Amino acid sequence: MLPTVVDITAITNQRVVGSVSSWLSYDGTNTVEHLAGRSPDGDLLVFYWIPGQDWQVVNVSQITGQKIASPVTSWLSSDGENTVEHLAGS
Repeated sequence: MLPTVVDITAITNQRVVGSVSSWLSYDGTNTVEHLAGRSPDGDLLVFYWIPGQDWQVVNVSQITGQKIASPVTSWLSSDGENTVEHLAGS
């Protein structure tokens, strides 16, 4: 059985150019899927999906006032019992 293809651009009305970074994190017992990339205007966009909800997008550039020109990378670390999500681009 082939996996289902989901058009996140159609759902969120946001698109990215270039490569994306993906990672998983947990919200209680739910696995949260993430994708991050650069919009055509240089905004850093983070898309996420939680079971029972549709894909959502956060425009990090609108929050920080910072644009990016490069692909992004992501990684996880821990701070005691907490998982810390990192995202970087330039």
